[in-house]
Amino acid sequence: MTTADHKVRMPLFPLYSEVGKLLELYRGEKKDVVYGMLKSIWEHTGTPQNPVNWTDSDTWIGERLAGENGGEYGL
Repeated sequence: MTTADHKVRMPLFPLYSEVGKLLELYRGEKKDVVYGMLKSIWEHTGTPQNPVNWTDSDTWIGERLAGENGGEYGL
């Protein structure tokens, strides 16, 4: 077996290469802005007990994305 045969991938965590690209997008942003965005995303995440349907974007964009961390004028 080679080293490549022993890789473990955690499905809930992104690859380091993906995180690095994302961090470049946040360069210069205030920490509070980034954390506010992450908190807003987390609040819109469903659970197995209460799943969220994202298929009808014309409906959910107006309902879920509003205010400082979302919406047409909030970004």
